[in-house]
Amino acid sequence: DMLMEKNITPSGTLRIQGRNLFESLLFATEPFIDGFSGNEENVKKFLESSGLDPEKRFESLDEDKKIRLSSWIAIQLIRRNVEREIIESIVVDSFQLDGMSDYLLSDIIDACSRQDKQGLALAYLSGDVEREQEVYQTFLEHKKNLIREIYSAIRNKKEMKNLQYFYVSEDSMAGAVSGTLMMYYFDRDKVTIGLHEKDGEVRVSGRATRYLVSKGINLGVSMGTCAERVNGFGGGHDIAAGANIPTGKVNEFLECLDGILGEQINDTKITSKI
Repeated sequence: DMLMEKNITPSGTLRIQGRNLFESLLFATEPFIDGFSGNEENVKKFLESSGLDPEKRFESLDEDKKIRLSSWIAIQLIRRNVEREIIESIVVDSFQLDGMSDYLLSDIIDACSRQDKQGLALAYLSGDVEREQEVYQTFLEHKKNLIREIYSAIRNKKEMKNLQYFYVSEDSMAGAVSGTLMMYYFDRDKVTIGLHEKDGEVRVSGRATRYLVSKGINLGVSMGTCAERVNGFGGGHDIAAGANIPTGKVNEFLECLDGILGEQINDTKITSKI
């Protein structure tokens, strides 16, 4: 109601967020654009060859350029076999609040939270406009770290029959990296597992797809069961779950998880035939 009273109406914007096109593409993680996210040279070359001003915001482009940029991003995702509904969500309705989209504001708050700077976000939201540069730099730092972890996971990913896994260096990154790679890069027919070792234990974050869930996968059940078998604990939802396990039990946990995931899929196949 407050937005309507101030005549603030939603408009189409890219889901990727930043103060301008250059930063929006450079720090893009949703969607993650392989070869461009985190690559300054490639982003600069693309914008120059496309006749797009790197300092402009998506909202200020004419319709032709908006369509051109959105189509280019869609093509990059199609090349990675990204699901259609995800590709269709790259342009969303967004409110502009003091020159900042609600999506960017949400990402900034999330970045502050992940870097234990909740007080900074709260101060900014409470009207301390002098903190705007600081909260935005916190957002950029989070994006840099996330993109670094994503490329590290791509390089170091290991696979089993029903899952793929990797380690992250920062505890807060496991879920975000798993979710990003599950949607935009990794094999979506396998569960994605992120691991972080700290203080004698390993924190595990798992992500599936709706397709896998439709095939019988329930990560909350499988991760909870396997964590308990190795004297840890875990649980969650069918599509996303987590666990904490002892450091020396990773292989045993993963073997257990790989087996149960296979059983869940096979049980669904058997049931569907009866």
